Amino acid sequence: MDWEFDQAPEGNIALTGELALNGATEFRLGLALGDSLHNAITTLFQSLDVPFEKHYVRFEEQWNRPYSRILPLDKYSLDGGKLYHGSYSLLLSHEDKTYPGAFIASLSIPWGESKGDEEQAGYHLLWTRDMVNSATGLLAAGNKETPIRALVYLAVSQLDDGGFPQNFWIDGGPYWTGIRLDEVAFPILLAWRLHQEDALRGFDPYPMVVRAAGYLLRHGPATQQERWEEAAGYSPSTLASNIAALTCAALFARSRGDHATGQYLEEYADFLACHIESWTVTTEGVLVPGISEHYIRIHPVDINDPHPDENPNDGMLAIANRPPGSRWQFPAKEIIDAGFLELVRYGIRPPDDPIIIDSMQVVDAVLRVETPFGPAGAGITTMATGNVLMEGHSRAGAKGGPGRF
Repeated sequence: MDWEFDQAPEGNIALTGELALNGATEFRLGLALGDSLHNAITTLFQSLDVPFEKHYVRFEEQWNRPYSRILPLDKYSLDGGKLYHGSYSLLLSHEDKTYPGAFIASLSIPWGESKGDEEQAGYHLLWTRDMVNSATGLLAAGNKETPIRALVYLAVSQLDDGGFPQNFWIDGGPYWTGIRLDEVAFPILLAWRLHQEDALRGFDPYPMVVRAAGYLLRHGPATQQERWEEAAGYSPSTLASNIAALTCAALFARSRGDHATGQYLEEYADFLACHIESWTVTTEGVLVPGISEHYIRIHPVDINDPHPDENPNDGMLAIANRPPGSRWQFPAKEIIDAGFLELVRYGIRPPDDPIIIDSMQVVDAVLRVETPFGPAGAGITTMATGNVLMEGHSRAGAKGGPGRF
């Protein structure tokens, strides 16, 4: 491949070859990998000793094995199940082969325009939120074996104080050390879902659940970091996951006959639920004329302050990663994302709750973008409109219809 470049000092080298088919219509390629030339050649010739037809049958059997026990949701799709099966395979591919149950966040490298192949962290780490969402997606498809491996891995990776690292390597070593309370809550939710599906097999998650619930009690309700990893305070999405997790932990406790612990956890979850609006709903909204009440992204407070200002109309939110010289502090009541929808997903607020509806109208007004394929929302980037800065998740709906997360 030296017709364009004679070296690749900062890139990848592709091994290529040329085959003289001499009229043949097909050929078979043997490829073996090893940590030395001798290892690779030995593996290759061991493989060539087995007839290709046997390799093919074994490959098909292994390839189709994961789909033999999943729900036949493809019959409800419009593409014959291609997206369903492709998504299922993609989730499975993120499980580590040496640490069963360890799911990294993504095989891709985020911020690829500024990160090279030497970047080993980022989404190549384990984040409990991403991991539990992957396991839950597999469980929803009917897979009950892989999610229990994920739960066992998480239980083994739990810290002595009941928490979980913000993210960590597959061997359990922490990478970033911030505290995000939702990432402590998610393993409890996975344990309860597996319990409901009677998929815990011989594993008892209760010790992990109790320790994680205790961590949420001691370190909440304000989180050191919300889901965007930047700000501390009262976050609607974090509160939603914590309320749901504490409720599940209470159900676990009652099932073990520990009704006192169950009642305590339920009452604390109710306390959080009763304060959601007073902590995270502004009554002085300015993003959309006529809508004064809506959820904000986060109400910033100091987690070490025993008497924080709990008025969501107050406070300035610092936005990291802004261009040099640009504004980086904004009134928290003027910043919105759609994290409040976690309250609906977990059944804490009904979808027709007036504040939920008004907040969605604000999201649609300031984040919605029309595309040729339907409405979408601003990605995980900041946008400035006048003096207002907003953030939102990617979102898309059916073509011609309203988009929802």
